[in-house]
Amino acid sequence: MVPEDPSHVADPQQVSIPQRNFATRLAADLAGHSGEAGRASDQLREIAMSETPSPPDDALKNVILALLDENRIMCLATLRPDGWPQATMVGYAHDDMALYFAVGRTSQKLSNIQHDPRVSIAIGHDTPKRIRGLSMAARVTEVTDFEEVGRLNAILHARYPEQAVFAPREASSALLKATPKLVSIVDLTKGPGKPQLVTLESETLVRPAKEGGSEIPPGVGPPGALG
Repeated sequence: MVPEDPSHVADPQQVSIPQRNFATRLAADLAGHSGEAGRASDQLREIAMSETPSPPDDALKNVILALLDENRIMCLATLRPDGWPQATMVGYAHDDMALYFAVGRTSQKLSNIQHDPRVSIAIGHDTPKRIRGLSMAARVTEVTDFEEVGRLNAILHARYPEQAVFAPREASSALLKATPKLVSIVDLTKGPGKPQLVTLESETLVRPAKEGGSEIPPGVGPPGALG
């Protein structure tokens, strides 16, 4: 379209009232849409920031690894098919953040894990002045690869030299691996406080869980369940 000659543009005083009203509404609508777009953009930015995972925290990971090194026994809670929880004490060894333990083939806890691989784990000890420990939500799988079993036997022998190595080839036992998804660090060296909650994206990557965030993996329960 060829632009109008400015000399032929209507004088604002000569524009009819309906035309002025339409122009006013159009300007208001455009301004409103612009404001809504800006607000939507701000909301999306806030959501993105809230959903952005925390950076990996090596210091927290070192605390967890130190607590795993300080202990050799853990309380393993599984869920029976009839709905009753079952807690048992088992020895463990860890390779980085993964925990390994052996159970009898005919044990109730193995039957429970085969029914539902989700478990809760508690590890820790107390002294006259402090309590240190971990609570975990984890998933359990059986280790069946012979090369992996051999590698783990070396780790287990170093931790439990007085005991025989795991032998999953035997029908009487199973070697299991617990992979934590959510960990609550309990360290009351400075008096009662709120446990530090962390999530694990892999067997080696630890991130602090954000307060009120949505970083908790599905199916492991709320943070308070591990406090």
